[in-house]
Amino acid sequence: MEAILISVAAAAAGKASEAVVKGGAVAVRKAAELVRARFAGTPELERAERGDIAVEDLAAAIQAACASDEAFRRSLSQAVGRPIGAATFHNEFHGSVKNVFQARTVNELHLN
Repeated sequence: MEAILISVAAAAAGKASEAVVKGGAVAVRKAAELVRARFAGTPELERAERGDIAVEDLAAAIQAACASDEAFRRSLSQAVGRPIGAATFHNEFHGSVKNVFQARTVNELHLN
């Protein structure tokens, strides 16, 4: 997850500090406005505003929106002043495959 998406999600959910939102982070404020407009009335934004979900969960929803909506991704990239990647995965397996494991984060994983 890109750190900028977490910052944008925090600002969109109203969790960013006043110094960040009103100060030098104009790009984050503009991006947060785009996110609020895109996610207005959605459970993800409403729950993030109430603090019912972590801002990382809203950031994941923003990243998914970037992957499925190229215009939104471009607008968000322009607002923050750098490209926002759209995380996509494509796996192909041919022939005999015994064990396949793909994960983003694995905590305390023990394989025997």
